Amino acid sequence: MVANPWILTAHLVGLVLWLGTLLVLSRLLVFHARQPEHDQGLLGFLRRLYFGACVPGGVLTIVAGLLMLHGVGGALGGPGETLRHYFAPRQADGTPSFWYVTFHVKLVAVLLLWLCDLHLYRQIVHLQRGTTPPVWPLAALTGVVTTIVALLLVWLPLGALGVPMPRQIGYAVGLPAGAAAFAAVWKLPAGRARFAALHGCIAALMVLILVVIVARPFAGGVPV
Repeated sequence: MVANPWILTAHLVGLVLWLGTLLVLSRLLVFHARQPEHDQGLLGFLRRLYFGACVPGGVLTIVAGLLMLHGVGGALGGPGETLRHYFAPRQADGTPSFWYVTFHVKLVAVLLLWLCDLHLYRQIVHLQRGTTPPVWPLAALTGVVTTIVALLLVWLPLGALGVPMPRQIGYAVGLPAGAAAFAAVWKLPAGRARFAALHGCIAALMVLILVVIVARPFAGGVPV
């Protein structure tokens, strides 16, 4: 699959801007929670940073990604060919398709990052209003992210080693881990602990996306 270099560059620039801003914003919220009194000036800066960098980066990432997904400027002969390329579990020779697995992993990770993005903005709005934000969205996000990361950490090595039913074993480990993460975040006290959990959730998704893009651990016959 050969993407248009200009669209791919825009996609990567938007991704760096979006992920970097998310990571910085969540870390600044941890710093803010450590202060004895709310700093409205800092909260105003966080709001401007969100709309000035985070939102444009996210929009650029998603728009450029959709353009590549639909084959705009690509070399596969049109949207239909590009979509079939991504959604085909196996290649013509019968081997597992690297793009099939990584596309779905990236799609789920970006969806979760978008939810983290919205949750982070809600945190800023609640702090500016002096209200207490609900904890269940963060608990749910942390549980899902933990489940996915634990699943992949178990599934990939077991699949590469030829252990039977690697994905099923991964779910058996990932689901309890996600439930434990949900319960742990639900019981966190208000303040910096919850912001630290959000920061860790975003960082884990960033690492997952970077591994998928750079390391390509899903190639090489891992069962899909």
